[in-house]
Amino acid sequence: MTENIYTAIVAIMNSVGYVKKQRGNNLNYTYTGEAALIAAIRPEMVDNNVIMTVHKINSTIRETYQTSKGTNMNSTYITGTIRFTHAPSGSSIDVESVGEGSDVGDKSSPKALTGMYKYALRQTFCIETGDDPDNFASEQQERNTKQQAQQAQPAKKTLVEAATELGGVVKNTMSLETAENMVDSKKRRYGDMTVDELAGYSIGIGKLIAKNGLTAEKKDEYKMKQDSIGVILASRKEVK
Repeated sequence: MTENIYTAIVAIMNSVGYVKKQRGNNLNYTYTGEAALIAAIRPEMVDNNVIMTVHKINSTIRETYQTSKGTNMNSTYITGTIRFTHAPSGSSIDVESVGEGSDVGDKSSPKALTGMYKYALRQTFCIETGDDPDNFASEQQERNTKQQAQQAQPAKKTLVEAATELGGVVKNTMSLETAENMVDSKKRRYGDMTVDELAGYSIGIGKLIAKNGLTAEKKDEYKMKQDSIGVILASRKEVK
């Protein structure tokens, strides 16, 4: 019997090394699904008395965007803390994970949660699946390149870009009070969030800014939110 969470994780890693990818219906690519990972890892977790729980959802960002074909999509990006606990000893470790999901209906949140859960399993137990993002060009980047080449007129500039091009100097003059009174989708004040929550939220906003289909006004709104987070993080750094 394993002594604590650390020896239990090592035992599980020794037993599970590779999970084969699968091809879904009507998909032109292969992937490693949550069900396949659980089927491979769960028996070893049971044998080694390890339980897995979603300890905390650190941040949630929900947004809608439009695909190049005109389809309206709902997108959810979450960051959370997954806890692995060794039942006999009570020892545990916390793992930070992220998940992102898009859906035309109401399934974007479940998809994001599934992704967060799946990647916490993969990374914690070092499961090799053959999915290495560095081996493939980003499909999003390829689509962006094609769209840019096909554009007959310049893209609409954001307010920030326009001001910079005209010789203006864009500075972040937002006060700390204003920044702290900004709220997220759950109406939580930025000033009440921890540094980790703000950092995770900022990453999620950055991903949304990179998406196609956003208006210039929407991008400016997101950039203002990022500026707010930057002001708060800078002030807390100065306090330290």
